[in-house]
Amino acid sequence: MAQEAASHTRYVVIGTYAEESNALKHVKKARLYVREAGYFFNEIKNSFYVFAYKSNDKQATLNRLHELRAHPYFKDAWFYRHKSPQAANTRKTDEKPQKPAVKISQITTPEKPTAVTLQEETGSAAAAIKIVQERSESDLATDSGVPATDPLKATMTDQNITSRLQTAKSGDIIIFNNLLFHRNAAILQQSSESALKKLLAVMLDNQQMKIRIHGHTNGDFRGEIVTMGKRSKSYFKTSTRNKYVDGDAVMLSLERARIISRYLKEKGILPERIEIKGWGGERTVYPLNSANASLNSRVEIEILEK
Repeated sequence: MAQEAASHTRYVVIGTYAEESNALKHVKKARLYVREAGYFFNEIKNSFYVFAYKSNDKQATLNRLHELRAHPYFKDAWFYRHKSPQAANTRKTDEKPQKPAVKISQITTPEKPTAVTLQEETGSAAAAIKIVQERSESDLATDSGVPATDPLKATMTDQNITSRLQTAKSGDIIIFNNLLFHRNAAILQQSSESALKKLLAVMLDNQQMKIRIHGHTNGDFRGEIVTMGKRSKSYFKTSTRNKYVDGDAVMLSLERARIISRYLKEKGILPERIEIKGWGGERTVYPLNSANASLNSRVEIEILEK
């Protein structure tokens, strides 16, 4: 067991890129805030991963993750456990790697910016950091990229959520684009609270309404999933009380639907009024490499009864 643990390195990842040049740009900007920012090439995902922290200690990495997420620049950071690939001599001599090998270590840049602590950040420095990420979804999207030919019936947008829910008929499905989650996690982002409260208010006012919550991801996934855990009461912020479990895209989408159901039940909605379904990446709406690919990761509310 000790040898297996030693083969893993834990990272606080802040971006993934198909091109090394984009990873370098992100590292330079991240180093305005943290000295330890760097990048490595993930041979399994065929992408460059930019990280703000790395360690062999899982708890130390999780603690650093929660600390960094409190800062706006790192709010979308996520925990990543990387298993070192097998020895390089397993590759045939006549095979060429698809990407140049990059050591898993900090990089040096021609003009290394002066690092500042999170507490020392100034408004002008924050304004200067505008990242245009050409983010690769390769860590989530590994299927064919073909959009579903038969999405879940006709859908509606989540603009003016309250009126949409009130006028919806049985069988209608509403896409809640404002229900957003932390990366690889079944924990909502703080900006999602408003939409969730509107759903709750309509269900409290309409006691006959029954719904099914559909969770979707942007393609396939296999790795560590962050869940709230039984001890945590925070739906909108990660903490050391969260639970980490190995799973796939279906489990991730199901856990996301489950956490919304849990919130509604704790606020007074009877369990028999809620069903959940996790689709994983089975029903994507957009090709995985398109500009709208991130919208494949979504929550849909189906009206079962009114």
